[in-house]
Amino acid sequence: MNTTRVTKEKAISRLRDAGLTKEADALKTWRDRNGNNWGWDGWIRRAHPHVVSKIWPI
Repeated sequence: MNTTRVTKEKAISRLRDAGLTKEADALKTWRDRNGNNWGWDGWIRRAHPHVVSKIWPI
């Protein structure tokens, strides 16, 4: 599993570049229960596993 540090903004950009706009929009609006961005990477891996290789290319 690639765990290279990627910002949420960069991940959204990579998803849009790959044509995955629905997933990019979902990530853009995602927040944890406290209203923070912490944990977005774990959420996207579980909710949209098909996008992992677009965010963290090998």
